[in-house]
Amino acid sequence: LSLINPNPLVHLERKEKKDTSGLQVSVDDPDCFISSNQIYELLRDIKDPEHPYTLEQLNVVQEDLISVKQIGEDIMINIQFTPTVAHCSLATLIGLCLRTKLQRQLERKCKIDIFLTPGSHSTANESDQ
Repeated sequence: LSLINPNPLVHLERKEKKDTSGLQVSVDDPDCFISSNQIYELLRDIKDPEHPYTLEQLNVVQEDLISVKQIGEDIMINIQFTPTVAHCSLATLIGLCLRTKLQRQLERKCKIDIFLTPGSHSTANESDQ
């Protein structure tokens, strides 16, 4: 078995972890808002599909690359993520994991856009589709 990135750079995790077990954006409450920090808390512990590290430890997801906007009753979540290598063949799978985690965790329907960080992947235009 050949690894795409046999020696990934592992970063320290933030010490504080917030409990997200009760975090739900209610369908019935249009005034309920979620922050980019809360989205990051939901995503940071997802395991990388190739390594035994989290996406936070590999710096694939970063809090400053997540934005949340509320326009009227609509919540729009924009996430950029950075694969560990520019030729990562698992970038599409990582994006799907991010989307699936949010769709399962958030009760309220949100518009979720997930992109590769500009310049971070050799086939970014294809993967962002």
